[in-house]
Amino acid sequence: MASVREERPKCMWKPNADQSTNIGDFQSVVNQTFGLSLENYEELHQWSVNQHTDFWEMFWKFADVIHSHPYVEVLDESKPMEEVPEWFHGAQLNFAENLLRFDDDKVALYTAGEGQEVKTITFHQLRKNVALLTSALKNLGVKKGDRVVGLPELEKVVVMPFVGKADDIDLSGIPNSMLSDDFKKFADEWPVLEFAQVPFNHPLFIMYSSGTTGPPKCMVHSVGGTLIQHLKEHILHGNMNRQDVIFYYSTTGWMMWNWLVSALAVGASVVLYDGSPFIPSPNVIWDLVDRIGITILGTGAKWLSALEDREVQPRGTDIISCFAGQNPTVPVYRGEIQTRNLGMAVESWNDDGKAVYDQSGELVCTKPFPCMPVHFWNDPQGLKYKKAYFNKFAGVWTHGDFCSINSSTGGILMLGRSDGTLNPAGVRFGSAEIYNIVERFEEVEDSLCVGQQMKDGERVVLFLKMSNGFRFNEELVARVKSAIRQRLSARHVPEIILETKEIPYTASGKKVEVAVKRILAGEHIKNRGALANPNSLDLYYGITELKQGENL
Repeated sequence: MASVREERPKCMWKPNADQSTNIGDFQSVVNQTFGLSLENYEELHQWSVNQHTDFWEMFWKFADVIHSHPYVEVLDESKPMEEVPEWFHGAQLNFAENLLRFDDDKVALYTAGEGQEVKTITFHQLRKNVALLTSALKNLGVKKGDRVVGLPELEKVVVMPFVGKADDIDLSGIPNSMLSDDFKKFADEWPVLEFAQVPFNHPLFIMYSSGTTGPPKCMVHSVGGTLIQHLKEHILHGNMNRQDVIFYYSTTGWMMWNWLVSALAVGASVVLYDGSPFIPSPNVIWDLVDRIGITILGTGAKWLSALEDREVQPRGTDIISCFAGQNPTVPVYRGEIQTRNLGMAVESWNDDGKAVYDQSGELVCTKPFPCMPVHFWNDPQGLKYKKAYFNKFAGVWTHGDFCSINSSTGGILMLGRSDGTLNPAGVRFGSAEIYNIVERFEEVEDSLCVGQQMKDGERVVLFLKMSNGFRFNEELVARVKSAIRQRLSARHVPEIILETKEIPYTASGKKVEVAVKRILAGEHIKNRGALANPNSLDLYYGITELKQGENL
C-alpha cells in the first residue's frame, strides 16, 4: 500500500521551550510520585496508556475533582472493554457542582448573536440563576433520575411548531408551556443551591449520532466520564486556566458544544454565539475575538474553508487553535492533529488487526477509557452498542474513523469515515486524501468523493462544485486527475468526475458521503433531519453518467 505521507509536513508552530505548561506540571507530579524520569510528551503518553489506571487516578487528583465520597477502585479490570467496565467505583459527585465551583464576579459567559450586543453573566450570577431554575424544577416535581429537555437560548416560551400566521398565534393556549418569568415563580424566594450526589457512571447526557447512515444511535454519557475527559482535554491538552476565554463555533447538537461548556469547571470564560458566522460580515467571529479577547478558538473545518474562499484575513490576532489532540508542548504540522491524547491507547490498524504507521488504517482504542458511553438508550442487552463499537475487532474500540499516524511527527492525519472508505482495485484510502489535492484548484469551491459498487468491483466517483466564475470542463477534469496521479498514485484517480451544484453537509459541517454512496447504490434516503441542506441529496439520484442500472 502506498504511503499516505511521503514527505515531512510543513511545521506551522513550535512551542516555546521556556514556557510553563499544565502538561509539564502534571509530568513533574507523575515523576515525583512514581519515581520516574519521563522527559517528553511521547514518554508521558506511553506511560499513560501502559499504566492507564495510574494515569486516570493521578489526573483525578491533579484536576481536584469535587466529590462527596471517595472511590474505592479506579477501574474494574475484570470486565472486558466491550462490557463497559466501571470507573471510580464508590465515588459520589455532581457534574453541575464541578462546573459551578467558582462563585465570584469574573465573567462566566459571554453571549452574542447576529448584530447583537455582547452580554455577560458572572460566575456568581450563573450560580444564582441555576439555583432559581433548579428550585422551580424541584417544586414542580422533577427529581433525581428524571430526564429534562432543554432548548438553549429560548428564554420566552417553549412552543410546538404548527401551521398558521404569526400574528394569529395565541401563545397562552399552547399545552405544557408557559412564559419564562411565570416558570421562575415556582422557585423558592431564596433558593439554596443543592447538588444531588450520584455515582461516577450515572447518566448525564443522551446524545445522538447524525443518523445519515442509518437510525441515530442514542448514546448515554456518564457524569464522571464526561467530566474527567473534558477536564483532561481543557487543563492538559488545552493548557487552560482561569484567565482564558474560550469559544468553539458549534451547533448545540454537536458534542463540541457540551465540551465547550465544561470549560466553566476550569474557571475560564465561555463564549456562546447564536447565528451565522458570516452575518453581518465574514469577519464577525474575528471581530468577536478582538472585542472579547478570546484566547482559545475552535471551529469545524468548513468555516475555515469558507473564509479561505472569501480571502478573509484576521488582523494579527494571536489564536491558539482548539481541536482534538491539541498539545502545547509539541509542534503543529500542517494537516495533522498534533498528538494522541493522554490515557487514550489509540492506534491505526490494518485489516489484519496490526498497528501501522505512514499508511491508512482504522482508528482504534485498545484499552478502556472513562468517557465511553455507558450504554445506548433502549438497548438493554447492549447488542447495538457492541455492533457499533466492537464489531470489527474483538474487544477493541472501533468507531469508524480512517486515519494515518505519522511515524516522524507523531501526528494523526484524519482520512474520513471508514464506512466511506474508498477501495478501488483493492487499494483502501480515505476521501480526505482526494480533498487535500482538489482544494488546491481555485476553480473548485467544494467536492465530494464516494465509492460506487459495480459488478467488477468499486469505482471512485468525484463530484466538483465550481467556484463562481468558473465552468466545469474536460480540461479541468484532466488536470485534477493528473494532480491526483502525481501526488498519490494511478489507482487513486477517480474513474468518473462530475459537476454538482451542491454538496450535502450535516448541521455540524461534515460532508455526507455515506448517504450519497447509498443513493448511487440505488437506495432511497428517508432520514434527512440531520442535514443542513437536505434537498441537496436530490441532486444525486438518477445520474445518467453513473449507469445506476448496471451496478450491484
